[in-house]
Amino acid sequence: MNEENMKENDQISDVNDEKIEYVTEVILGKDPVQPMEGADFFEFNTPLRLNSLFVPLLAFIERYNSGSIQCGYKYSDYIVDKDVFPVVEALGFDTDKFWRLLMFCYDYVCDVCFDGSAYASETPYDQVTRLLGLLNKGWDKDSKLMLVTKNGKASVTLDNAFSMINKWIAEGLDNDPDQSWYNIRTINDDFDCSFPKRESSSVAIWHFAMVLKSFFSLYPEFKGKSVKGGVSLNRNILISNLVYRLGFSKNRSFLNDDETLRGFIRQYKGKRLTTVGRIYSDRLLSYEEKDGKTTLTLTPLEPAKKK
Repeated sequence: MNEENMKENDQISDVNDEKIEYVTEVILGKDPVQPMEGADFFEFNTPLRLNSLFVPLLAFIERYNSGSIQCGYKYSDYIVDKDVFPVVEALGFDTDKFWRLLMFCYDYVCDVCFDGSAYASETPYDQVTRLLGLLNKGWDKDSKLMLVTKNGKASVTLDNAFSMINKWIAEGLDNDPDQSWYNIRTINDDFDCSFPKRESSSVAIWHFAMVLKSFFSLYPEFKGKSVKGGVSLNRNILISNLVYRLGFSKNRSFLNDDETLRGFIRQYKGKRLTTVGRIYSDRLLSYEEKDGKTTLTLTPLEPAKKK
């Protein structure tokens, strides 16, 4: 357990606890859309790779209360950090709620970037149709088609079988009696259509920054008050300091300057994460009615897939 990441005896009671107000806000963002009323499914206008409110909240409560969040930056560090704590205070935020927000953002970013999974982006039908389009482009006598395995240990080169392959694939698509699998996303015919994917530390820094910036955008009126000692109230500098303090980078250029951080944000402008987290996304929610009260529970955490 890593109880130093908690305030002393600090426990979150449930998803409606005011202690996680900021966590709830950063998940929901601005103007979330709930396509089915009453269902825990949302279309969020945020950088976070989530489509549920209660799944990440319950996961965070579970991990925060049990001291399972493995962050080297402790609450005891936070409250004496002259580059962070007085800035959060001067910006008008509740410092304890902001601490829990930091622990959520840190744990969520580590989950989605370092322990995430990606899903097949195309169906079998999509890929076969794309191959047919390639085969139909027209080939001259010097054309070759090479198929290579991912590890590069096996390959086959085709230079005179284009028309035969094209004919067989087209006939197979037209005459296959079982077309129910055509639009199911699979990985090499394995119906678990996800595969482990780890992002770089640079992507994690960018994503962490974008998540915190999305939270700050919810409070444009918090302009901040002057702080003695020349501490900057620039929110980008605060985020940059937190990148270093939370351990996303050991580069001291992040401290008290946002130039390095702005470089990361420019580098990944327009990037879209394709991973989902094992802890905060890839779990199911169950509802139990008892004595007029609804209890929400999460499915147990699945073991990490082998990379």
